[in-house]
Amino acid sequence: MWNNLDSFLTAAENNGIYVVLEFVNSQVLNALKAGTSSCSTIETTYETWAEYFISHFDSGHNNIVAWGLNWSWVPDGSYSCTNSVWAYNYTHMKTAATASYSSPPRPLLAQIGVAFGFGISVPGSGTDIVPRGTGYPYNWTSGQQMAQTMYTLLGSVEPDYFFLGGYNANSGDLYSGLNNLINSTTSGGRKVPANKIVFTEFGISTGLTEAISGHNSLHSGWENIPAGWYAYASLADNQVPITGRTSQSQWLQNTVCAFRSAGTSKQAYWTMYDPYTWWSSPSYDPNNDSKLALQGFWGLITEDSTPVQKPAWTTLTNFNQNTLTCPPVTSATPVLEVHADTTYYTISQPIGFYWTATDFTSLSLSQSNNGSFSCISGSAISTALDGSCAYTVAGAFHTTGSQTLTMTAHNGSASSTSKTATVTIGAGPVITAITNSSYGSYITSSDTIIVWGEGFSVHGGNTVQLHNNTTNSDYWQYETDGRYFWDNSYTQIKAALGGVPPAGSYTVYARNSFSGTPSVGFALTIH
Repeated sequence: MWNNLDSFLTAAENNGIYVVLEFVNSQVLNALKAGTSSCSTIETTYETWAEYFISHFDSGHNNIVAWGLNWSWVPDGSYSCTNSVWAYNYTHMKTAATASYSSPPRPLLAQIGVAFGFGISVPGSGTDIVPRGTGYPYNWTSGQQMAQTMYTLLGSVEPDYFFLGGYNANSGDLYSGLNNLINSTTSGGRKVPANKIVFTEFGISTGLTEAISGHNSLHSGWENIPAGWYAYASLADNQVPITGRTSQSQWLQNTVCAFRSAGTSKQAYWTMYDPYTWWSSPSYDPNNDSKLALQGFWGLITEDSTPVQKPAWTTLTNFNQNTLTCPPVTSATPVLEVHADTTYYTISQPIGFYWTATDFTSLSLSQSNNGSFSCISGSAISTALDGSCAYTVAGAFHTTGSQTLTMTAHNGSASSTSKTATVTIGAGPVITAITNSSYGSYITSSDTIIVWGEGFSVHGGNTVQLHNNTTNSDYWQYETDGRYFWDNSYTQIKAALGGVPPAGSYTVYARNSFSGTPSVGFALTIH
């Protein structure tokens, strides 16, 4: 790893690229939390470790703009040594970096950046979806107070740079928070200069696009997952959802234009390439599809054997070359992706409708609905349509054929984005196959059968009728028949026959709890 970093810095320098290196050292944070070592011991341990990097890499490279003190470490007084150790190590890192770049003097290099908490100040927003309502509130007041704390601890000196995250679910709200952080005043606070703000991370994942054909060399076993919508169980910082490639480009434009409008000019996108292989290694739980959909596809370029530049690559390139046109920050184009949770419903069957969305002030749907629910926990968000990753139960259709649901994300009256989901409406459920629990076709009266098909009710209430073609007797399977019965799926019903229906030739019908019309009969032999 040491040699790899050295080679990376050399390659960057050879191509005229300057870099910022940020430490991510959990040991110092764990030592502060444990409280079993003296403050001076923690200080010197971290100082020795950090200076080992600084002295080695600064001496061999002339392109290190800044060192990050340590990711997520802020002087918030959480533990007895937090603030004093933070100030000590900032000062000593600054001294070491300056000395390394002193001959010849390079005052624009050898800077020190500090982690700086700036984000949505809504309880629960780090773990679940919260409503945007009238706007995501950013914690600029506590941010300014943290800036004052840093200024005081460093002896009336500001840090060289403030390292912020730029993740957001609404670029207008981000801009408002930044504008206040930079220009407003609060009691006990200090304004943060725009020219000292560096967005060291910001991005959005294209996981909704990636789990489809064309990527199977990387995503073995994902071939049959429909367009990545399993990803609805994931959430990034500040309510950032997962989206698709085209939407990633729009989100990126909205975000960098918000940076520009706030007067900031330093940012680093996360990441250049999709880090799927990294996140799918065993230590990162390769079987957690929702985690992989979020973490694996932040990049501007795919990780395929023949890499492809996503549309966002061009967007960021144009921005960096000052050829990207930014509309007023209040006119950002909303980002929207939608999906019905299955493709076939019956008459009178409500429709599960999902979305991910950013940069909206309101959402509307062409069908009636029951409000919004979190895509992560299922908890109610609002009686209105709201949330960056959510679902609703849309009203049923009452005529058969192809039907379309249209959602529109509005950004006030300035701009809007509409997306559609098309579903097929049938008179009743459809049975496509019946197997035993081992997925075989040989079925006995003591087996548990799996009825495969479409149009079943995901919330239960389905029935299975086995009509004996010889005796005309009917054998019914349902939730309260006293035997095992599972029917919480649009496409499967599992029912234990329990030795009740005798061997013979049967026609099987399925019904859901909505249409009243049975499926077309399906031939079944019970042995």
